Amino acid sequence: MIDRTQSRLFQVLSEVKALELEGSLVFQQAMRPQSGEFFPSLQNIDKQQVLRMAIEVKEYTTRCWQGTQGLRDLNPIPAQVYIPEFGIL
Repeated sequence: MIDRTQSRLFQVLSEVKALELEGSLVFQQAMRPQSGEFFPSLQNIDKQQVLRMAIEVKEYTTRCWQGTQGLRDLNPIPAQVYIPEFGIL
């Protein structure tokens, strides 16, 4: 039987590792807050790397969207929560 408790869901979600995209790492390294630029400069980055980063971000965005569509179709899980303001158990 599947454990569908709130604490189990919290445990599973808290164990998910943060995804580090190549583009995020490169932008973090390229950021120069003292320059006053809003976006980091891509001048010292190879064009093929910029292309890979753009594709990676697009694919990640697509996977996130597909995931939300899958979550949308799930049945709600009843929670054992007491909300005193509304007298709801």
